[in-house]
Amino acid sequence: MPNKHEEADVITVNQVVHAARQACNIIHVVCDDTDVFVLLVHFYNALNIASELLMVPSPERNVTNIGATMSKHGDIVQHISPLSRLYMH
Repeated sequence: MPNKHEEADVITVNQVVHAARQACNIIHVVCDDTDVFVLLVHFYNALNIASELLMVPSPERNVTNIGATMSKHGDIVQHISPLSRLYMH
């Protein structure tokens, strides 16, 4: 998928969106970056991603299920969405 950004965070999320659009059942994002987490939550919600999306920060930290996070804290996504749009343009 073409990408005009050089920022690794944006490229990572762009690849996740592409994988989700290709109907991947489970997507693991190996990353320990808060910016990526926020972007994943935003796009999981905005694009109604059906894939199981897991953020795997490192072996010694817990895996974060983005869908479960969205279900539990969906009420705050509206507040982070405008910030996420700035990142992707």
